[in-house]
Amino acid sequence: MAQHDYVLDNQSGASFRSDLNNALSAIVTKNSGTAAPATSYAYEEWLDTDATPPTLYLRDSSSSSTWHTAAQYQTIGAGGTGDPWGFTDRKLYYRLNAALAGGTVTTAQNIYGVGVSLAASTIYEFSMAFCLNKTTGTSSHTISVGFGGTATLNNISYTLIGLSTATAFPSTTAPDVISYVQTASAINMTGTIVGSNTNNFRVIITGTVSVNAAGTFIPQYTLSASPGGAYSTTAGSHIRMMPLGDAGVINIGNWS
Repeated sequence: MAQHDYVLDNQSGASFRSDLNNALSAIVTKNSGTAAPATSYAYEEWLDTDATPPTLYLRDSSSSSTWHTAAQYQTIGAGGTGDPWGFTDRKLYYRLNAALAGGTVTTAQNIYGVGVSLAASTIYEFSMAFCLNKTTGTSSHTISVGFGGTATLNNISYTLIGLSTATAFPSTTAPDVISYVQTASAINMTGTIVGSNTNNFRVIITGTVSVNAAGTFIPQYTLSASPGGAYSTTAGSHIRMMPLGDAGVINIGNWS
């Protein structure tokens, strides 16, 4: 870890060589440290080693106190463990490798069993696919989908395509709901599901969310009545998110 002001002063040969080596060390370590370089330049890189995960920033072109996130050092593996894989382009991804059992309750339930931490004042694009499956039950009910967590949102909009049937995988049945939603609150997405029936609720969602205050973002489902047999989120269900820019961003690229 090294940082430098990139000013090579007039000095003796040995001191100059030491100063130059320090500057070169700062370059190859991406000005790494627990705080931003005291002296910085437009578009300078800084690897914040105090962040979790370590985060690479680019300095703003005009403001010496503004640093923009460029990449994060992530790990991959089952349950979020494993050997370091390297810098990502800030994609956030989670996939269930085994079915996740839910409960026979009417409170909001976590679709994936986890939430993701989102940054403040940032817009994210997201997509997700999941299936809720049950094979037993007694009470008829409906299923609502929404988003919880501690992050406060400026706005959210997404398109949901869903199909609720007793048909086993695979199914080529046309979807029975296509909805455009502009709230994080739980919205009913099914007709009445007979409690004793096997049910597979397949869902694809794509959308964007603008975060105000940083916090967690949790995809959830809510049952209108306790069905008597719990749903499970099937293996392979997944979600991905990608930050697009600062909250309020209108476009990326040249649009006219």
